[in-house]
Amino acid sequence: MDLELNINLTGFSAEIKPVIRQDNIKAFVTWIFRIDLGMIKIYGGTIREKPFGEHNKLILSYDPPAIKTGRGYIKVMFIEDKQLFKRLCDYTIDLYCKLTGEVRGILSVEDVNMDAIPI
Repeated sequence: MDLELNINLTGFSAEIKPVIRQDNIKAFVTWIFRIDLGMIKIYGGTIREKPFGEHNKLILSYDPPAIKTGRGYIKVMFIEDKQLFKRLCDYTIDLYCKLTGEVRGILSVEDVNMDAIPI
């Protein structure tokens, strides 16, 4: 049995905290979903610099929060609509670039397999 909540999503924003580290993490991210009753915050996301494609072009990527297990990491959130997830990720990375002045690695549509996007 599901619990009926009747919550209306009214907006989205992200808090970006850039960091200087030796690994590929560029910032820590909190996603904020505004609802008619206040806010839902999702802590623990990161913006990372990752190699992509056959030429290992470095791009910025948003990684949702995850928990470390004995076998690796498990994502702790899931958005079924992959286009919505990509929109939220793009917004987050664009905001990071605006805050830091860093240039985003741009990919063409052909470079992105929507089914391979980790959620």
